[in-house]
Amino acid sequence: MRPDLRHTGLRRALLLSVCQAARAAGAVHMQLDAWGDTDAERAEDEALGLSVKIETPIYSSMPL
Repeated sequence: MRPDLRHTGLRRALLLSVCQAARAAGAVHMQLDAWGDTDAERAEDEALGLSVKIETPIYSSMPL
């Protein structure tokens, strides 16, 4: 998700749409890989019933 669109509701709408389509196709489990989520985005995910199974820290790097 582009940073300028992160707090527009688009992310939530996309997640709901994908989950709905998956359920309609018979899916009973979904796995989501996300990077750089904010605390607010994680809270939104949890409100949708998603939970963190594995959390891997992301480290920034720069050329020396």
